[in-house]
Amino acid sequence: MFWGCRYGVAGAARRHSPQADRQGEAQTHKATPRTSTTTDGERNAGDNQPEKGGKVMKRLTQEQLNSMIAAHAKWLAEDSDGARLDLSDCDMRGADMRWADMCLADMRGADMRWADMCLADMRGADMCGANIDYSVWPLWCGSLGVKVDKRLAAQLAYHFCRLICDDPEVKTAQRAIAGLANQFHRVNECGRINCND
Repeated sequence: MFWGCRYGVAGAARRHSPQADRQGEAQTHKATPRTSTTTDGERNAGDNQPEKGGKVMKRLTQEQLNSMIAAHAKWLAEDSDGARLDLSDCDMRGADMRWADMCLADMRGADMRWADMCLADMRGADMCGANIDYSVWPLWCGSLGVKVDKRLAAQLAYHFCRLICDDPEVKTAQRAIAGLANQFHRVNECGRINCND
């Protein structure tokens, strides 16, 4: 797997290599291959599924996704056989993307519900319009610099605001972004945040 990113995030990727961040973890946290990106076994390669608003989403098997990620690694290494990872408007529910190098990938409008992105490198990736409900969002430097839209920003802000922390600076920050957090698309079922708390 290649970990050096091109363009604007290249320097940061080399300075903060996943090998350094994951020291000693490679032997104990290797991903287990899955045969499908869904857990219900209903996905077929090449199938298209209409979504709301007339948008058609391409369904991907885990094998197809793995192949595309491998080609993306070559693209990042400037190999002529590589291709940038384009997962825009793809249905990847339940996908296993653990440890995947998705730096600078196009994931706009992708349905990534229940996807596992643990320790995935997504620096510089475009996730505007992506649905990450119930997914595993990587909390390491591999998720820095991801391009998102307001919907996803509000979702992440909401989760930050729902942390329980007695530190005054944290509470001040939570109050400052509570308005954005309350625009979370699931706020009605999860509960609005009281800006005065």
